[in-house]
Amino acid sequence: MITRLTLAAIIFLPGLMAGYRLQAQDELGVTLVQANGSLTGLTIALSARNQPGVDTGRINLIQRDIDRIGGLLSGLTSCIVRSDNIDSSLSSDLAREIRNYKELFDLVANTKDADSIVDILNFVKEDLNLKYDGSLASSTFASNEYVSVRVRVLDNTMHELPGYTPHVKPVWSTNHEQELQFNATTNAVKDLVPGKKLFWIEKNGIPIQHREEGIRINDPHSSPIDFVVSTAIDHK
Repeated sequence: MITRLTLAAIIFLPGLMAGYRLQAQDELGVTLVQANGSLTGLTIALSARNQPGVDTGRINLIQRDIDRIGGLLSGLTSCIVRSDNIDSSLSSDLAREIRNYKELFDLVANTKDADSIVDILNFVKEDLNLKYDGSLASSTFASNEYVSVRVRVLDNTMHELPGYTPHVKPVWSTNHEQELQFNATTNAVKDLVPGKKLFWIEKNGIPIQHREEGIRINDPHSSPIDFVVSTAIDHK
């Protein structure tokens, strides 16, 4: 069923976006409204599957995650509205990541496997949480700055190796537009929107290693993401 919190998010966002001077060319504003619409559609789709014999505990857990995501999206929107210093590049990158939420909500609405649904919703919830500078109740802004991230590839003696190409994307995504490429090591530094990320390194177009990392908004100069390579094939 659609809960009170979900309904509040549905009602709250359109009016809030009007205050944000929503226009057709306002990519970030449009994407926020679209993501909220897909979250509403997801809630309706999952409610229709609430049939006898289905694990009610799992259904309740999924619904709590949806409610939490709805609150985080509303809070993120409110923070963006209050911010008057988001540059166009950051606004575009935020829109790209929120578009990923919309695509994942649409995917979940058509997914019957409960484990996959839980995994995807957990990712969205964690990804949104990382975009806040504190708890939702006390946060004064969300993701209105980049986090500078450096990726290093090290050998067994901890010397940095050149010639590797790092990549990054959200841990869950369905669209290649979410994949970003760093400069090659040893100059692999990139400004990222906070969130739950999957990093991987390639050598001559061949994936070598990958790892997941949470990039937090309150860590504008995060520790390097280090990969250690040790086999002969990694050095070719």
